[in-house]
Amino acid sequence: MDDIWSSTINLPFDFCFYGTTYNQCLMRSNGIITFDTANNTPGDYCEWSFASNLPVSGDAGLVENSIFSVFHDIDPSVGDEVGWELITLNIGCRALVASWNDVPMYEENSILYTGMMVLYENTNVIEVYIHEKNIDNFGSGTWNDGNAVVGIQNADGTIATVASNRNGLDANWTVTNEAWRFVPDGTSITSIRWYQGSGTSRPIVGTTDQINVRPTTTTTYTAEVTYTLCSGTTLVELDETTVTINGGKTWTGAINDNWNNNNNWSPIGIPTAADCVIIPSTTNNPIISGTNYNTSGSSSGPGAFGGI
Repeated sequence: MDDIWSSTINLPFDFCFYGTTYNQCLMRSNGIITFDTANNTPGDYCEWSFASNLPVSGDAGLVENSIFSVFHDIDPSVGDEVGWELITLNIGCRALVASWNDVPMYEENSILYTGMMVLYENTNVIEVYIHEKNIDNFGSGTWNDGNAVVGIQNADGTIATVASNRNGLDANWTVTNEAWRFVPDGTSITSIRWYQGSGTSRPIVGTTDQINVRPTTTTTYTAEVTYTLCSGTTLVELDETTVTINGGKTWTGAINDNWNNNNNWSPIGIPTAADCVIIPSTTNNPIISGTNYNTSGSSSGPGAFGGI
């Protein structure tokens, strides 16, 4: 049906939106999800018309405490699909996916809209995907002045984040294959620890997203990420990566072109049969003098080969 609220969507996870935690929402036929279930009733009429920018309070169309993606007047009563689904991602977290597929614009039913929004468990990230959005050219003008919104606003209509050039009174726009991501900008919910070795009983070597390490032998590092969820609980994830060290020497030619000069190599010392040799383009190209040398190599750039 057109211009109505869906039945209540019960989320199997807590979603934090502007600092408040929710586990229920409503989906609107014209491209909105709201967490304001106190002032909006499942199955009731919802306003399609608006002539304001976000943020705004008291506008019947631009409902507070809502996500708009895209909010414009479409008519699912004519045909095609509006729906939602709860999915589990391959990482184990869940998401609410709401979609509007080939839904006709109001009155101009040959003009279609297809889009989707995704709400992610734990990270509270919101993504908006717009496959096709057109302008509703109705009669001699544009329906509702062509107004359309992509954005979010808080519970009292005082704070909003809106996609660039996508507010209610911005110039009319059409687009295909566009996407937007809304990421919470408060205190980070994650902390990280890096351990040198497998598991969390090893020495801590870093607490930032990226660390620089220079092991002298092949070493495993464990990342422990702790998420402090908006429900107050914590989620801990572990992952490991291994830095493999192969014996190697890089030609610098710092002294001359003599292969057998220790100071022409980094680290200092003539390569042995156990070393992988890298020879970049340098002023002094190496010259090997003598007999009984066996080599094998592969090109990895100008003047480079490996393995003697």
